[in-house]
Amino acid sequence: MKCLTKLSYAAFTDELRSGLTPESFDQPQHSDRLKQCFKLAQLKPAKTADEPLISLFSQAELTRKASRVPSIYRDLCLLHSGLKILNMGQCASHELFLMAASLGQDLAATLLEQCWKDYQNAYN
Repeated sequence: MKCLTKLSYAAFTDELRSGLTPESFDQPQHSDRLKQCFKLAQLKPAKTADEPLISLFSQAELTRKASRVPSIYRDLCLLHSGLKILNMGQCASHELFLMAASLGQDLAATLLEQCWKDYQNAYN
């Protein structure tokens, strides 16, 4: 959520700025749903490094800082970075949904399926 918020602040157009805010595609609700899933599984979230995600965030940060002058071109680069982050979230939530469903964790599967559908809507 922090990365997307930073990208939204760097946007040149108001349309992209509002489109990149985490609230525009339900990120706060996704976070709450994931917390519920951890609670259902009686697990604590681990602070592990997800290398592909860290790489995406680094690329997004470089894009954000690449040009101090706001422009349509920079907005296209910011949009590209934002879409890559959304795509990764969509894939991850779908994989987790499938795992929860196959393990018979119906409530967790429902929560994760909603995250996945939200990502699909945001991506579209």
